[in-house]
Amino acid sequence: MAGNRKWTAGILVAVLAGAVTTAVAQGPSDADKQFVRLAIESNNAEIAAAHLALGQASGSDVKHFAQTMIQDHTLLNNQMKPLAQKLDVVVAPGQVDPKDQALAAQLKDLRGMAFDLQYIAGMVQGHQAALQQVQAEATNGQDPAVKTAAQKAEPVIQKHLEMAQQLASAHHIQTGKP
Repeated sequence: MAGNRKWTAGILVAVLAGAVTTAVAQGPSDADKQFVRLAIESNNAEIAAAHLALGQASGSDVKHFAQTMIQDHTLLNNQMKPLAQKLDVVVAPGQVDPKDQALAAQLKDLRGMAFDLQYIAGMVQGHQAALQQVQAEATNGQDPAVKTAAQKAEPVIQKHLEMAQQLASAHHIQTGKP
């Protein structure tokens, strides 16, 4: 090729955002900002559902899992909040995404084994989606700090998925996905 000019254009598939953005510059993209917002909202939802589990679940294994969710998702939120400030992403305390509100509504009136089954199934499905989202951001993110946060979150989310799948297996719950 003649000349030393290089043109670079990458396509960022923002699974979490459900949008495709053409990235031509360094720095945070709209997809990075949306990832941060949705990650915080997802963490808030995990924490809220886990608090319900502590009071409404019947299985000690489910309650132990819920305690882990509170601890780990609080830490993940503490890592994301400074990024949100840096990127001017505003998330109200306790704000959750509408898709997560649906699970909370389903869980609200359940108790005992009925709660356990619905909670575990929701945790498997939610962590499968979250894992895909953090992997996409870790690979395709434009902002180095957001990308690093996603990379740090990935093994935590993977561990949660494995724990939820083990609970599903122990409680004979069909989650629809391997």
